[in-house]
Amino acid sequence: MKSARLPAEVISGEVEIHWGDFTRILYEAVRNDVNYRFGVRVTALADNSRGLDVTFSDGSTGSYDLVIGADGLHSGTRRLVFGPEERYVTQLGQCFGFFDIENRLRLDHCGMAYIDAGRTAALQGIDPDKPARASLFLSDPHVAFDYRDTEGSKRLFVERYAGMGWEVPTLLDGLAEAPEVYFDSIAQVHLDSYARGRVCLTGDAAWAPRHARAWVRLSRWSAPTCWLTKCKWRVTITPRRSPDTGDYSRHTSRGVRSSRSTP
Repeated sequence: MKSARLPAEVISGEVEIHWGDFTRILYEAVRNDVNYRFGVRVTALADNSRGLDVTFSDGSTGSYDLVIGADGLHSGTRRLVFGPEERYVTQLGQCFGFFDIENRLRLDHCGMAYIDAGRTAALQGIDPDKPARASLFLSDPHVAFDYRDTEGSKRLFVERYAGMGWEVPTLLDGLAEAPEVYFDSIAQVHLDSYARGRVCLTGDAAWAPRHARAWVRLSRWSAPTCWLTKCKWRVTITPRRSPDTGDYSRHTSRGVRSSRSTP
């Protein structure tokens, strides 16, 4: 078993920000210009030749020129437009859990990791006076894992991590008590196109990470997205016609292929 300190250049550097803080910043910046709808998801999409008729989980509806699916690895938008997840998602044999925990080690813009065969435990912090982010990664292509079963996933990690040293016993206690844990698996999404008609996909809904070791190089996770923001793609919407999303799909495909071919 090995433990290591992860410097800011690897994790929790100056550009690190918690997802919740980032979403609050975005929300506050545009809340007066954007119609947010919380607590609902898209359940149906229908192209009416002038736009998309969208049905939401609360029964409400709306019509839109363009729908962009940025709803993650298990994208409901992708399922509605492209088909079942099983067609496009390749599991890479690793599952994980993220949760907040007391920053006992007072980590400040750095992280620490403890690695054993098939098991990794990590802590990262961006402020010694704020909670740290705990991460548990389990490598086992044959494990029975359902990211939607929170209590079952907690039991799985507690059983598999029993007997590990370092801060792991404390992390497992924190896992048991954590009110919110983000469980999922590391996988790749393979699509021939990231747009279909008036629907575009982006982020994990479109490509997801490129390899199973992505956790130690988090910048790689967002590499295609960062590339995308630099290129000059455009989506042209003409009344009575479907939008031309080909430019977006072509540019994005090149960025994803380049990222996945990088050692």
